Amino acid sequence: MDKVYFISGLGADKRIFQKLELSAEFQAVYLDWVNVLPGDSLETYVKRLGMQISESSPMILVGVSFGGIVALELAKIFRTKKVIIISSLQQYTDLPFLYKLAEVLNIHKIIPSVFFTWPSLLSFYLFGASMPETRVLLKTILQDTDPCFLKWAIHQILSRRVYEIPNHFYHIHGTADMILPKVPSKAIRIKGGGHLMVFENAAEVSSVLNKVLLSD
Repeated sequence: MDKVYFISGLGADKRIFQKLELSAEFQAVYLDWVNVLPGDSLETYVKRLGMQISESSPMILVGVSFGGIVALELAKIFRTKKVIIISSLQQYTDLPFLYKLAEVLNIHKIIPSVFFTWPSLLSFYLFGASMPETRVLLKTILQDTDPCFLKWAIHQILSRRVYEIPNHFYHIHGTADMILPKVPSKAIRIKGGGHLMVFENAAEVSSVLNKVLLSD
């Protein structure tokens, strides 16, 4: 049975995957975020995170949002059968202009951490949390997020320039994603899917994900 390693988004955990229905041929394994150490780069961080992965056989990686970037980095270390990113990035040019400007001006370093972790109507809108249960989940995730990890991860996202795309790579993206609005041309599109579509549009995402997992 192939193992599918799931990597959640910023500050989130396996709760965002709770509504996905994985085909019986696969075993889901959920990676837990580890603490960021002083001076950590994305590469050094991912090496420690990867200690949770068994190297006994090639694995499948599924990463959501920042977890997608981490999945691409893990694919440089481990033998992978497939790498699937959801609501994520596959190149620097996919970042919105305002994000690039924020990196140049170091705005993300100046804004207090509480700004990123305080749930609001704006955060519900940007994340596409239209259902009450999605809003409850997002609120809990934001409140549980380590502000230091969040600011570190945001810096990794904004400052990353080169992405290495592995073989057997797939990208699933929602057409209504307000956090990462650009849908790459070769991405599998989920119509009306927002940034949290892995939870809010779980049935459709599950269907697409299983088709990818079962494909040659």
